[in-house]
Amino acid sequence: MMLSVIILNFRNPPLLRLALSSLARAYNAADTLEVIVVDSSSTTETRNVVLHDCAHLFERLILVPFMHNTGYTNGVNEGLRRA
Repeated sequence: MMLSVIILNFRNPPLLRLALSSLARAYNAADTLEVIVVDSSSTTETRNVVLHDCAHLFERLILVPFMHNTGYTNGVNEGLRRA
């Protein structure tokens, strides 16, 4: 069974990197996790964190970028749609 984890990010690549690294360390079976990062006001740095720096930590790491701030509720709903 795969567990989906939705992480909302808004202009904070260092905190996102820390959250993804901490999640990978805390959850021993990272291969059974699906991590969905919903990124409001997405930047190149955030994309690099997800697609390059932390991609090896999880079997399934999905980036959902938005060019504008979607707000918390819309971000969660989009994450749920992708799960």
